[in-house]
Amino acid sequence: MERFYDFHHILHNAGIPYLIACTQEPALNPVDFNKIKYRSWSNEETDTFKMLINEGVEIGMHGIHHQKMHVRELS
Repeated sequence: MERFYDFHHILHNAGIPYLIACTQEPALNPVDFNKIKYRSWSNEETDTFKMLINEGVEIGMHGIHHQKMHVRELS
């Protein structure tokens, strides 16, 4: 989170608007194809979203859970 806050403060202090995309239900392990389990946002994450909104950042939805549903074959 510290690196994200650094990123945010640089853009915010420079007056650069941006959008951050988040998932509705974060996956516990996004690359575990067999056990799709989710978690709730932590208090720190929820507070961060509130701070971002108050500072003019747009929040967009990036899928529901960001869990991979199958293994893709690489060619």
